[in-house]
Amino acid sequence: GLSDIYTECVHNWKDFAKVFDWKVWVTVLLQAFGGIVVAVVIKFADNILKAFASSLAIVLNCVLGVFFFKFSPSILFVLGALLVIGAVIGYSLFPYKKQIKSLKTRKKEIQRRKVSMKMTLRRIMKRKNQ
Repeated sequence: GLSDIYTECVHNWKDFAKVFDWKVWVTVLLQAFGGIVVAVVIKFADNILKAFASSLAIVLNCVLGVFFFKFSPSILFVLGALLVIGAVIGYSLFPYKKQIKSLKTRKKEIQRRKVSMKMTLRRIMKRKNQ
């Protein structure tokens, strides 16, 4: 099994490269590239896009697995992939937009907070004086 391969590779480093065929190297390179893409997405976007990028990477790996490794996904995996693709499309059509408050609304909010703080300070002072 896998532990036998690990034991053999630890004892003889030259055999380690023989264990990896081209399919394993393709998988390793795809995962490394996916990691770099995720890092770039996080740097220039938000965490939601990172989650979408990770999900799409899983779907892409599945599609490539079908062609390279004769992998046949289950119906649940296909359903999940369709949900991920739908979520990505939905998010790209209707992105989250932070609401910008007008200057009047901000001034009113600041005034309300000042009044609330003054009332709180008065209550505290009354309790101390009693």
